[in-house]
Amino acid sequence: IYSIDFSKIAKEMQGKYTLKLSNKAGIIETMCNIFVNVPPTILRDLEDISISEGSECTFSVIIDGNPVPTIEWYKNNTKQKADKRFNLRFEEKTFYLTISEIKSSDHGKYKAIIKNKVGQIETREASLEVTVGPTITKSLKDIEVIEGKALELICEVSGTPRPQAQ
Repeated sequence: IYSIDFSKIAKEMQGKYTLKLSNKAGIIETMCNIFVNVPPTILRDLEDISISEGSECTFSVIIDGNPVPTIEWYKNNTKQKADKRFNLRFEEKTFYLTISEIKSSDHGKYKAIIKNKVGQIETREASLEVTVGPTITKSLKDIEVIEGKALELICEVSGTPRPQAQ
């Protein structure tokens, strides 16, 4: 019996191993592949984003793991699916969630659950703040007033964050 002992397997040890045996009568060999499973880890986590309505933004998370993990994206704890505005993609070790034509309703907390057959990990929750330019919903009106009387001018506005008056 011939054996080789590995005290601690590392991902770098994955590969093809060959044992050659020989004597005066000949040479034979046997081989095997070692596949090293590694639970997912996050190398760079999600970051908060603040963006204007109508723009495009991308959340990204860099991961490691073997076999290559899968990902599920969540907004306010609701699973998100790809559609014409939500594009999900994977390149190298990076998962991306790109949201196009940002709407104020896209505002919220985003996270991802990353898993493979040997483990699961969750990203931090990242905030998406959607900024909306100021809009006057009710304008100031011309008014006549008697000298010495009190007066309040009212203008209604919307916007995110709340517009500051000057």
